[in-house]
Amino acid sequence: MNDIRKAMEIELDNAIVILDEAHNIESTARDAGGLEVQYDDLKVANRQFAEMIAVFADMSAAEVFENTCRKLLDLATMFMHIMDEQTTFKINNYEEWIEV
Repeated sequence: MNDIRKAMEIELDNAIVILDEAHNIESTARDAGGLEVQYDDLKVANRQFAEMIAVFADMSAAEVFENTCRKLLDLATMFMHIMDEQTTFKINNYEEWIEV
């Protein structure tokens, strides 16, 4: 049982739940599936990925981790280049996507 429901002694077994704000479900679900990234976030991620690569570069057991970091670094760099050319971009629909 959920901790909040438990604390409030709310039992939902065999219950019908009515969402009073049902008109907001679609936009809330869309927002929950979205992500807003600021340029500064990408700069921080770039720096952190580069630092992780440097730390783990000499450890043979960390090759997979290093390769993953390199790919994430490349992805963050790609987004930074996109953002250098335009101030904002947004994917509004699930049908819109970018192949990386």
